[in-house]
Amino acid sequence: MSIVDGREFRIPSPTEMFLLVAAVWAGLCLVIMLFSERVRAILIRASRTAADLVSGGDLESLLPIIMVTGVLAIASAFAVFSRWEKGFIVALLVSFSFADSTWAAGHYLAFAVKYLAIIYLGAFGIFFAFRNWNRVHSPVHWLVIAYCIWMAIIVIYYGGRINDIWYLGTQFTLMIAFGIGWMSRIDTVDKLMSFNILMAYTAIGITMLHMLSPLVAPQVFDGGRFISQFTNATGFATSYVFFVISLVWLAIVHPQPMIRRLATIFALFGVVMIVLSGTRNATAALGCAIIFLSIALRSKVVFYAAGIAGFAALSVFLLVGDNDAVTNISGRMASVNNTRIELWEVYIRSTFERPIFGWGPGGRTGAYYGSRAQELAEAYTSRGFAPGVHNAILGQTVRFGYLGLVLFISLFGYAFWRAKEIILSKGVPQSLKVAYSLPVAILVTLFLEGAFEDNFSAGRGSIVNVLFATMVILVVMFADRIKDHIASGSLSPDEMEEIKLPEPPKKLVHI
Repeated sequence: MSIVDGREFRIPSPTEMFLLVAAVWAGLCLVIMLFSERVRAILIRASRTAADLVSGGDLESLLPIIMVTGVLAIASAFAVFSRWEKGFIVALLVSFSFADSTWAAGHYLAFAVKYLAIIYLGAFGIFFAFRNWNRVHSPVHWLVIAYCIWMAIIVIYYGGRINDIWYLGTQFTLMIAFGIGWMSRIDTVDKLMSFNILMAYTAIGITMLHMLSPLVAPQVFDGGRFISQFTNATGFATSYVFFVISLVWLAIVHPQPMIRRLATIFALFGVVMIVLSGTRNATAALGCAIIFLSIALRSKVVFYAAGIAGFAALSVFLLVGDNDAVTNISGRMASVNNTRIELWEVYIRSTFERPIFGWGPGGRTGAYYGSRAQELAEAYTSRGFAPGVHNAILGQTVRFGYLGLVLFISLFGYAFWRAKEIILSKGVPQSLKVAYSLPVAILVTLFLEGAFEDNFSAGRGSIVNVLFATMVILVVMFADRIKDHIASGSLSPDEMEEIKLPEPPKKLVHI
């Protein structure tokens, strides 16, 4: 059981979840047997990986292998995920970060783990929602539920297109199943601290994988910009920046000097890779988040910002070793010119055409019209197609209409309003702000990145969707818990005193 606001959430058992998924899997295999050609066409359209797996083969002849392999994979994954909860979080973060890797081996492994995790969370979410619908009373939970219900209404309105159903399904699994249900286990400040440290340790591993990219990825630079194992620099930087924030947090707060130094080294490498990507919105969001952490944690790290920037600039020059590439990256970082305003004008006009239901989750390209779309595509990108909206708030408005915009902004706004009550309050001990600061910093980064990048557009789920679903709820729920903790008078006299500029902070966690 998990206590949330005084009410118990009933957590499903792994056995019943497996039986549900196994029954669904058997039904899908029957569908494949009866409609193999139609299923093949759907798989090829829906997924690059699925197209690679089914191309050139006979689905009917492969059916026994598919069925047995699927059952074994699902059973193994469910056993691991349910037994090792921390391992599940690590697997979720890493797999969502590298599912689009250009390194073939990494891609297939991350792809398999990611979708097994989605299946696990989907089954968890079905039982969780059925058993706990009358136990939910927190305003942030109702906001999340209303947001998902509105998405479901839009998917039904547009006829239940396959891509739209998949978008809705991933949002349900990440926001309700994971964000509300699975993460309800984290219900004390100590557990939040452990979760933050686990995420930061995972960030070290993810940083190492990015550093190995020159050895495993077919291409790590594109147009002088570092893309790691992604197809473009923006995709890499906007996903990886959250882990750099986690490393910065770990470098400030961990009680062991060796871990702080290790986190600092990897954070520096992370900053260098973000700068090498030449992605302005990720770099700016990273800088703002570092400043926020410095203020919230009363750390002097902000005073080292100039040195870190100098180190990053020198590393760019030495690593790239190409004056044109260095000029390109520095020119991008310093430039304020952008064709996104033109792009936004087109999309804003499109929202007036469908203000209530928007264009649907898969209707992003439908927001363009005629020759204007092609002219904009040719002016904006060499890829020959109209680019995305490049603004998360506008993107959600295009997809889900103005009611979707209100719900989306309400989630961010409510979380920031509650965070303000904790971070800016002198009555909250500094020791309680330490664990709380990382979810807020990640949420700040998400919001700032969204100003120039539609980072919520990935219909099949992304690390952005995982962290958004998690951090909004953690920020709000722990604002309540911290205030209740103080009101109950359970703090010791030492905890109630203001901590004066710890450098490094006193021991706050026990590893």
